[in-house]
Formats: sequence, C-alpha cells, structure tokens
Amino acid sequence: MFVRGRRLRKKESIRNLVEETTISVNDLIFPIFLIDGK
Repeated sequence: MFVRGRRLRKKESIRNLVEETTISVNDLIFPIFLIDGK
C-alpha cells in the first residue's frame, strides 16, 4: 500500500527536510586508482 502523506507536506519545515537534493559537478569526486609496480 502506498501512502502519500499529504498532511506532512502542509508544514514548510517538513517539506524542507524531504525536498529533493540537487547534485552539481562540484559535488562529485573523481576517482584515482594507484596500482603499485605499474
């Protein structure tokens, strides 16, 4: 069963907690792998 929780969305403080997060390129980490002996 899917519950939509409309009552919780009426409060701005709750909406701010559950709002979608945006990710930019600056938030990502470029992986660097070091292999010994090569």
